[in-house]
Amino acid sequence: MALSDNKRNLYDDLPLNRQRREVRVLVLCEGRDDSPVECSMKTISLFDGAASFNALSYVWGDANDTTTIIVNQLLITVPKSLANCLQNLRHYTASHTKLLNQNPQTIWADAVCINQQDLLERSQQVQMMDDIYSSARNVVIWLGEGTEYTDYAFDLMNSTAFRERLKDLKISNRRPFEEEIMVDVIFKQVLCKRKWWQRLWVRQEFVLATKEPVFCCGCKIIAWSHLLSCFLSFPRSWNYPDIEHKWEDCRKKVTSSLDESDANIGIHPIALHRIRKSFCERRALPFCDVIHYLLRNSAATDPRDFIYGLLGLLDPQDRKQITLDYELAPMEIYQQVGYLLWKQHTERTLSELLPTLNFHGDDNGFPSWVPDFASQSIRGWQDHRTIQAGKPWRKQTRNPFKLDQSILVLQGIILDIVDNAIPTPNKFSNIEEIVPFLRDVEELILKAIDRPIPPHHPLKPFSGLKHEETVVQTLTKSTVDTGELFPGLEDEEVWARLMDRESLSPEIAIAIRGCRYNGLFARLSTMLKGKFLGRKVLTSEAGFVGIGASQIEVGDVITLVFGSTAPLILRPCAESYRMVGSAYVSGLMDPDLFNLYCEKLMLQEVSFNIS
Repeated sequence: MALSDNKRNLYDDLPLNRQRREVRVLVLCEGRDDSPVECSMKTISLFDGAASFNALSYVWGDANDTTTIIVNQLLITVPKSLANCLQNLRHYTASHTKLLNQNPQTIWADAVCINQQDLLERSQQVQMMDDIYSSARNVVIWLGEGTEYTDYAFDLMNSTAFRERLKDLKISNRRPFEEEIMVDVIFKQVLCKRKWWQRLWVRQEFVLATKEPVFCCGCKIIAWSHLLSCFLSFPRSWNYPDIEHKWEDCRKKVTSSLDESDANIGIHPIALHRIRKSFCERRALPFCDVIHYLLRNSAATDPRDFIYGLLGLLDPQDRKQITLDYELAPMEIYQQVGYLLWKQHTERTLSELLPTLNFHGDDNGFPSWVPDFASQSIRGWQDHRTIQAGKPWRKQTRNPFKLDQSILVLQGIILDIVDNAIPTPNKFSNIEEIVPFLRDVEELILKAIDRPIPPHHPLKPFSGLKHEETVVQTLTKSTVDTGELFPGLEDEEVWARLMDRESLSPEIAIAIRGCRYNGLFARLSTMLKGKFLGRKVLTSEAGFVGIGASQIEVGDVITLVFGSTAPLILRPCAESYRMVGSAYVSGLMDPDLFNLYCEKLMLQEVSFNIS
């Protein structure tokens, strides 16, 4: 997109001195609701301790959804979301003054303060992102336009009396008031579905804040500590089954504001809090933590930003090994990151990251061990490490790279060969929609399990482990959360009824007649979405079954590499292998079993050359 003359003049008149760590900031002018947003722009140096500005954290939104604001008496095109934010921030209410402590407000907003068309300037400013957000007086998070319901929730959460009543709820044994239930619904079903929670860039911005971040929605504003306090104290509907209907009543009241997107997409508020707390203690995060906790379930417009949007949180030792240059292709950046992970962080990459990463089994011009961070699946808050064991098996003892840095060498054993791989749907809206597919999957799995293992097959000593789990356990079981799918009922009975194999028991019949059908299957739906969707159901030549990466194909090799927490699927390619991804294989997920059966196994250690 060509730069307009106005923007060109604006940036030409305000050049940045990189040596002085200069940035541009907006000074927001007061105005009426219906008047255009007007600002002046100036440059400041981050070396100047007296510099005072608020850094904005927001979602740009649709690139075509733009409007104009006035900057230095020039009409400048900006994302509509930014204009709406600035329009609301210029309301100098008592709460704004107390939290932001600025009048007039001086604001750093990347869409305007960086010349986005100048790739060199963009790269230089992104390299300063940690300084910008940690130097800001406040990090102001814009959740979007307000509604009567979000205004209601913010007003109550800002009330000391309301927060005290919520805290008292856990120890007083009283039932929650309707207003407490209503705010719970608004927070989780409206506010937590705003796009801000999904975007990758803003997570770094939140974590980098020196003072506690401030959240804005419409003209309302609240400190993060108050928001978090309420979230931790909200009543949970499952703790009050006799009044569970009140949550549904509140959902119906706010139905016009509800977002129909999956509530699990994005980052959980508690996870965000823990990550920020960890960063504040050390002023840097381990590379594997950043990839594992912040990259997960995220979205970014520019695929390079899946890495660049996290650089400000890394230890300098890791950061300096990644080239920040927007002229590089995304996979070139990913190769630098992949090499760093495999070379310098081998143990944690194998034990924690590998099962969550996405790879190209086919040749895309890059080594197959290079993760494609832009195509990571979004599985939601309830992805409880669903295809990982609780601990790794053994350890890698050698340098993972030969002299040729394009070949990754891992030690391990070959378990089996994939003989069937069925793709699962990427989404479903209700349990009835997915049931026909589940029935087909169950038939496939049961046939494979019943197939005898040939006498000389290496997994013959493991024959009994094929029957260790039921079908529903294979599709939903997690090493982190293995509780009942249907509290108070027999899981297998409910599953059998769902598969139309058994008649309805009186308990389930009562639950369904009592309009608890959706609630009854809510946990099953959640666990299926976390483990099953967007992957492939696989069976092996020996009749083992499981769920794994969506790239798995018939003929791929099921391996267990030392140091990993899940079987790794590799694809034979000439004299080497290509990395496909990880899989959960029922009966073969317990590392202790491999030690127990080690002497019985007809398996030999193999060096896998992965190109």
